[in-house]
This record gives sequence, C-alpha cells and structure tokens, in this order.
Amino acid sequence: IFFTRGKHQQIQKIAEGKLRFQAKLLDAVEQSIVATDLNGKIVYCNPYSEKIYGWKRSEVIGHEMMRLMIPDAYMDEGLKDHVRVLEGESWSREVFVKNQSGKIFPALVSASPVYNEKGEITGGIAISIDLTEKKKLEAQLQQTQKMEGIGILAGGIAHDFNNILAAIIGFTEMVVEDLPQEGHEAGRLKNVLKAAMRGRDLIRQMLTFSRKTEIEKKPLKLSSIMKETLKLLRASIP
Repeated sequence: IFFTRGKHQQIQKIAEGKLRFQAKLLDAVEQSIVATDLNGKIVYCNPYSEKIYGWKRSEVIGHEMMRLMIPDAYMDEGLKDHVRVLEGESWSREVFVKNQSGKIFPALVSASPVYNEKGEITGGIAISIDLTEKKKLEAQLQQTQKMEGIGILAGGIAHDFNNILAAIIGFTEMVVEDLPQEGHEAGRLKNVLKAAMRGRDLIRQMLTFSRKTEIEKKPLKLSSIMKETLKLLRASIP
C-alpha cells in the first residue's frame, strides 16, 4: 500500500511539474493564446493576450470570446469559424478583431479543436498575432514603390523635355545673334531664352530626383537651398 501510494504521489508530482512547465511556456509566448470550452467561453488566456486585447485575464475567464473579441460586423463569420472548430476542423487566416476599447484591427488567427483523453472535442484554442504594424509597413513599402515609379517616369519625361529645350535654346540664341541687340525683337527673344533656361534648370532637378545615388552629407548654405526651393515653388505660389 505504501509503495503504491508513493508511486502515485511521484507520478502526480511529475505531472504537476510538466503542467507548470507547459504553463510557463504558454506565458512566455509572444502571441495571444485563448482556449474556450464547447460553449465558446474562455477557460484560459496567456499574458500576451492582455497586451493585444487589453482585457485582464481575470476579466475574461468565463465570458464568451466572440462577444469580447469579434466585431459585430464579423459576428456571423466568427460563429461559422467556431462551428468549424467544434466539428474538428482547424483553420488559419487573417481576420478582424477588436480590443477592450472597441478598436478594430487585423490579426492572423489560427484555431484548432482541443481533445480529451477519449478523443472527444472539449473546446477550441485560438492563437492570434496583431498585424497592425505589418500592414503599416506594407503600406509604406507600396508608397515607396510608387515614389520610385514616379522618379523613373520623371526621368524619362525630363530627358524628352531636355531634348526639346535644347533645340529651343540653340535656335533662339542663333536668332538673337542675327538681330540688332537694341531692337525689341532681340529683347523678346532673350525673355524666351530666360524661360527656356529656367525650364532646363527644372529638368535638371527632376533628373537629380530620379537618379538612385548615394546621399553625401556636406555643409550647405541655407540661402542657396531657399533659392532652389523658391524656383520649384514658383508655379505653386502666387
């Protein structure tokens, strides 16, 4: 009897040790882990769930996960997903969830059924990752790619305009040289040259913007930067 009792206590200690170790592992995971029973009520959630959803564990145990974490607009879809888990199906996809303050955000959720020793489904477990920062980075990457596309387009257009302006400037300079310098015609053509030169400078700035070059840091005079900026803004500011 003493031997059997001692063996039983030893097995119980080993089991308790394994449970404590597993609990520490779940608590250390930087993903939200929420376990529910057959009715969808929360029976366990790890500390990281508090960080994502804002609820304290003591506040959510015994409450329906769907009511707390699924937005009303996606409730029907969430109920279908819950039924799929109870039928023994596992799934993983991006869904919209909400936190304690009611803010809706995207998350990658993986849900699976939980079985007992008899192989019966006793509930489900959902692991979720907040995708808010990932979506922001994707949007920034798309914006960067758009800007690169604009730079390439600006470079191509700038080269074409540069060729057109080169012909305008060259022929206008030749005509000015053939005309009396004190005449009105020469003065008017010189204004044409000034406008063409200003267009050429603008084209150079566009080409500089479109080039993929290393940025070199060096001291600059603010006055020259202001003058260049004013030239760029000439068409926008009265």
